[in-house]
Amino acid sequence: MENSKFEDKLKRLESIVQLLDNRETSIEEMLILYEEGIKLVSECRKFLEEAEQKIIDITNLESQTSDSEENVI
Repeated sequence: MENSKFEDKLKRLESIVQLLDNRETSIEEMLILYEEGIKLVSECRKFLEEAEQKIIDITNLESQTSDSEENVI
């Protein structure tokens, strides 16, 4: 699921939470699901951190461009 879309990972996390809440899920299956969930959370967090950095970079670039244009005028 490494290259899956962020939205797909969130949907899978939601289904994992539902399965973990299900009292009929065995302990062994819960451990497997928990491990998968932790991995997905880490991947989603990394994606969000990278997206946040891109937004910061774009905002800084936009700010620098605006400052340069003001200095020309």
